[in-house]
Amino acid sequence: HFQTIPTYPEGYSGSHACADIHLTPDNQFLYASHRGLNIIAAFSVHENGELSKIDTYPTRNTPRSFAIGPDGKI
Repeated sequence: HFQTIPTYPEGYSGSHACADIHLTPDNQFLYASHRGLNIIAAFSVHENGELSKIDTYPTRNTPRSFAIGPDGKI
């Protein structure tokens, strides 16, 4: 363990209920669902394994699982 990075926006103080996490086939991006906010958070993965948050994207209510296709798209 060498990094802690939230899936939620700065200042969020509500429920933290993450459900699923996936890397793209090329290992360049990581996506995580957050059920409390109904979002999927996107991160870039650096060569050393560190993450940088890209953005969050709205989903339907309480996203549990999702899939990434062979082309790297959700």
